[in-house]
Amino acid sequence: MERANEVLVRYARWSAGLPDEMTTAIAFMNIPPLPRLPEPLRGKSVVVVKGCFCGEKVGAGGELFRPVREGLGAPIADTFGEMPAAAMDAISKDPVDPLGIVQHADLLDDLLPDAIDALVRVAGAGSGSPLLSVEVRQLGGALARTPGRLSPMGSGDARYSLNAIGATFTPKMAQGVQAHIARLVDAVRPYATGETFLNFMEVDPTGYRVRAAYPPEDWERLVALKNSFDPKNIFRFNRNVPPSSDQENDTTRPEVHEQTIEQRRKTMTSVLVTGATGNVGSQVVRELGTRVETVRAFVRDADRAARMFGESVELASGDFSDAASVRRVVEGVEAVFLACSNQPNQVEYETRVIDAAKAAGVRRIVKLSALGAEVESPVAFWDWHGRIEEHLLASGVPSVILRPTFSMANLLGSAGTIEHTGMLFLPADGANVAMIDHRDVAASAAVALTGERHGGQAYTLTGPEAITFERVAEDLSTEAGRHVQFVAVSDETALQSMIEAGMPGFVAGQIVAVFGFLRQGAQDQTTDTVRTLTGHDPRAFADFASDHARIFKPVDDVEAGVSARSHPTN
Repeated sequence: MERANEVLVRYARWSAGLPDEMTTAIAFMNIPPLPRLPEPLRGKSVVVVKGCFCGEKVGAGGELFRPVREGLGAPIADTFGEMPAAAMDAISKDPVDPLGIVQHADLLDDLLPDAIDALVRVAGAGSGSPLLSVEVRQLGGALARTPGRLSPMGSGDARYSLNAIGATFTPKMAQGVQAHIARLVDAVRPYATGETFLNFMEVDPTGYRVRAAYPPEDWERLVALKNSFDPKNIFRFNRNVPPSSDQENDTTRPEVHEQTIEQRRKTMTSVLVTGATGNVGSQVVRELGTRVETVRAFVRDADRAARMFGESVELASGDFSDAASVRRVVEGVEAVFLACSNQPNQVEYETRVIDAAKAAGVRRIVKLSALGAEVESPVAFWDWHGRIEEHLLASGVPSVILRPTFSMANLLGSAGTIEHTGMLFLPADGANVAMIDHRDVAASAAVALTGERHGGQAYTLTGPEAITFERVAEDLSTEAGRHVQFVAVSDETALQSMIEAGMPGFVAGQIVAVFGFLRQGAQDQTTDTVRTLTGHDPRAFADFASDHARIFKPVDDVEAGVSARSHPTN
């Protein structure tokens, strides 16, 4: 598995030039430790290159496969050889006995380097993937050509299919598989055609997914047949093509998608925003102001919130610790933005909102999480997010999970020190971070709350590039008109400084732990998810520094001094 990137690059080059008679695939496989499996593979994570040659000259297949054998060196196992046609079903070594699975399929434009990198990040070594298989299959021969007439093979624009499969022996396994598939979908979205492949379509697909398997003209002809022979949609327990009467209310159809969003913007009763006075939550409130009829903000300090938002927002006073106020605040809302500060009671507080929202019939929850969220993570904040995500998935409430990287707004906490000393002290030596502006997180959240095609997704949100903290200091220097120097400090020094400043020791320790992962490159990759969701590029750190320059200016600038002392940082 450690050679996955190299193998995929070679596979992409090799498969591109194969004739129609040769069909191939490459798969990331987590092979279970079953006694009946061969010892070299049992319980291992491996990359498998598969091929099937159906030409007239049997020896030609081996010759076509030779570049794989010679280019990759000695394999763990090599079973490519002549076999009867009746034995072809054994090529993929699919299980014989029934198996509960969750499956997802997409079609890919091509296997370019960026697409390969994305696949390796979510399915390769160190990805933590619980999936049995993530297979990329070459679409050669007839599958690579549009037939020009009605065909069950659908469109021919893609060069590869992607099929992800995870076993679901227990509800907890199912939750983990669903969450990782959502992560995979997010990673490959820039390289997918938006189509799918009927053979590998997930169980109980929505009408939109079935529609995505066909070119528009084929879909229209199939609907016409359905209208003639099954107008009441009796035969629907399949990859269903509904009659026109059923499609009129199908909000997943691409051509009515934008219209449906506009209708919902006008008719949505309300959206609840928790954590409404925080950096992200306050921006979510503002973003929703032009999208929905009513925004309800769950706040502890109504006077402060009124000063922030004016009269356009419905304020609901309460507290996460007060179960009665939580039950009251979710009544009558259609969607909930779920955010809470990192604190020891976070799991209790957010799961309480989820349970109350489910009981109230809320239609969607958008959860603000963090990149790195995982149960039993050594970072307590990320462990808490992981537990909340699991509870949300298990609740059955349609949901979207947002996993942003390190927030640029975290640097506002250093504004006072920079104001007085011109120094940025952090335990971030060598860290390269694709940090994100909190306003881009909020804009993405607003889309997820009001859009129609985001249910079940987990989105990784990043800034436009990974930068060092030396670069942060340079941009602050440029925009604030003063020299700012980044000073790398040890974990011990950072911990002691935060405790001396009044921060609880536990919280300070977790912040130091986060920086430890940042130094290891945990958040050095970028995605284009913000652009995909919002239609605009994420803000660069220079933009953030420019917009907040006044609070980083020298202490003798009176106006900047007042701003720095009054700027909210929670």
